[in-house]
Amino acid sequence: MKKNLLSLAALLPLTVLSGCKNMVVYNSQGPVARSITDLINWFLTWMIIVVVVMIGLFGYILWKYRERPYRK
Repeated sequence: MKKNLLSLAALLPLTVLSGCKNMVVYNSQGPVARSITDLINWFLTWMIIVVVVMIGLFGYILWKYRERPYRK
């Protein structure tokens, strides 16, 4: 039961954040607008990479330095 709830909680942000259909940012009309759209895409990609790495490091640190009976 707890595992199912955790997997549901992990999939909830994907369903909420996937509703980006008609964004004005991605409707570029000229060469400058296309370059700005490419820049925004690069920023989004790098931000996602940084966030995923930081969450992974946070989980690793929590797992490594958690309280154990023999460390007290």
